[in-house]
Amino acid sequence: MAKQRVSRPFSPLILVAALSSIGTGPVFAAPASVTWRPCDESIADAALPADNDIRCASFERPGTEDGHRSSTTIDAMRIRAGHTDESRKALVVEIGDPGNDPFVALGSTASAWLAAPATSDTYRAIADRFDLIAIMPRGMKGADRLDCPFLGVSPLNAIYADRNDSAAWRGLIDSARDLAGRCATNPTSTGIDTATRVSDIEAFREVAGYKN
Repeated sequence: MAKQRVSRPFSPLILVAALSSIGTGPVFAAPASVTWRPCDESIADAALPADNDIRCASFERPGTEDGHRSSTTIDAMRIRAGHTDESRKALVVEIGDPGNDPFVALGSTASAWLAAPATSDTYRAIADRFDLIAIMPRGMKGADRLDCPFLGVSPLNAIYADRNDSAAWRGLIDSARDLAGRCATNPTSTGIDTATRVSDIEAFREVAGYKN
C-alpha cells in the first residue's frame, strides 16, 4: 500500500499523551474560516496509509500583553481517517510539553492507531471517528521561537532505571526549576503559559468551525 510521510517514530513515553475534546461539550465540524492545505513535507517523515487525509492550516492570534509582538501566527495539523468531508468531532493531541513538536506526536500517534485492526474498539475506533488535531504551541517556530537550551544533566535515565530513585526525582525537579527560571527572563517567553495555550486552542475551535 502506498504511504504518506507524516512524522518520525515517537518515543513510547511521549505517546502517553493527554487527549481532550476541543471545547467543553460535543464538537462537530461546521463551515470554517481556516483553509486546510497540504502539509509542508518538512514535517513528513513517517508513514501513514495513503487512504487518510492529512492537512495543515494557520490562524492569527493576538500577540503578547507586553507588546513584544502585536500578533502571532499559529499552525495546526489535522489527520482524518479516509478522504471525506463529513462532519466529525475533534480530539486535540496535547503532549503537555512545549519542548516537543506536537505534529510529530500526532503523526506517530495516528500511525499507531490507524495500524490497529479494523475491529479495534479503542485506538482504531477513535481514529476512525474523530479528526485528530495538533496545534503548534507558541515559542516553537518562527519569529516567536523560544531558544532556551537545557544546560544541566538530565536524570531521566536514572528514573527510567529506577522509578523509586528519590535523588533522581529531586534532580529532575531542580533542573526543571533552573530551566524555567532562565527561560522566564527571555522576552519571547511572554505568553507561553497554560492560560494562553488554552485560549489558543479555543480560538482554533472557533475559527475551524468545531461547535460545542
